[in-house]
Amino acid sequence: MSPAGRWRRRALWTRRPEASRMQLVFAIKSLNVVAGGAERVLVDVTGGLSRRGHDITVVTFDQPGGESRYPLDPSIHRVDLGIGAAGQRARVVETLKRTFRLRRVITDLRPDAVVAFMHSMFIPMGVAMLGSGVPVIASEHDVPALYARRPLDRLLLHFVPQVARTITVPSPGVRDSYPPYFRRHMVPIANPVTLAPGVRADPAGAGAARKVILSIGRLSEQKDQATLIDAFALLATEFPDWDVRIAGEGELRPMLEAKIAAHRLGDRIALLGSVSAIEREYAAAQIYAHPALYESFGLVVAEALGYGLPVAAFADCLGAAERVRDRRNGMLVSGTDRACALADALRRLMSDAALRVELGEAGTASVQGDTLGPVTRLWEDLLQNTIARTEQA
Repeated sequence: MSPAGRWRRRALWTRRPEASRMQLVFAIKSLNVVAGGAERVLVDVTGGLSRRGHDITVVTFDQPGGESRYPLDPSIHRVDLGIGAAGQRARVVETLKRTFRLRRVITDLRPDAVVAFMHSMFIPMGVAMLGSGVPVIASEHDVPALYARRPLDRLLLHFVPQVARTITVPSPGVRDSYPPYFRRHMVPIANPVTLAPGVRADPAGAGAARKVILSIGRLSEQKDQATLIDAFALLATEFPDWDVRIAGEGELRPMLEAKIAAHRLGDRIALLGSVSAIEREYAAAQIYAHPALYESFGLVVAEALGYGLPVAAFADCLGAAERVRDRRNGMLVSGTDRACALADALRRLMSDAALRVELGEAGTASVQGDTLGPVTRLWEDLLQNTIARTEQA
């Protein structure tokens, strides 16, 4: 049974016989500044719900008139509050202004339910909706490790079960990583894996003059592209026909550029920045490397598997370990020397085209149950039952 099937069976609600039309608000801090996994999931899920006949409004803190990094379905109404800089950590005054404005906007819209993505939105949204009668669903896309260096956010997180009816998380593993107090309120719903039709990677790289190790993610400490660069530096001489391509943008670009220069690999390792047609990068790659320290789901890992790429990742990264099966659809590594451990896994894959093909074929099969249709129906069930319970209360 696929992960989506297991989560459907374990869900904490029962499916209603018919899907009635809902008025829904989905909210997230920004769609214009960040192009991450949570933003992608919101766009995909709202599009799926809209196509199933529901009325959707998306609310952000972005400045009006900007352009979403992931285009919303044309049928979806968007409201940008324009308070503060959406790409930066909010000050207390900005948070208070956003909270009051959220209450005014949401009460004017009069939705049946509100879904707030990430703690930067579901904490102020939960406070804003107190006493309104509008049920709030908090959608958490991070693991507890994110809050280790954010004591205030960690403290505020404890109030979320008091202001939200339910907290969604991307998997049972993520739910189980939280303390029991939170687990009682959490419902796992997989992030949808959406693949470009007809696109398929060629892990063997047959006929390719140069072969590619691909990695995608924000250039940040969490994603740890520095380890990938150090790992490839250990392999570059041994495999002169291989390159690394890293897609994503972030605050660590200067450090990563300096590291690439120090290894004298400027002609072998490319920092691509934000890439719109990312399916082309998957299609041109032979291996997907995921050096992240931690994350909840690993949407890019699921996409890489779906496109038929073998994945090399770390066993202590929950979002990757739930997807990658060691020596079945990829390689999971561990060790105190992360660069050497990752280099060993990459060496095995780089030197064996038949293994890459075998693992890539298994990867495609491992994500087939997590497409947008089944995931959208899970969201629809959760929302309808949350609304029904609110009306009966």
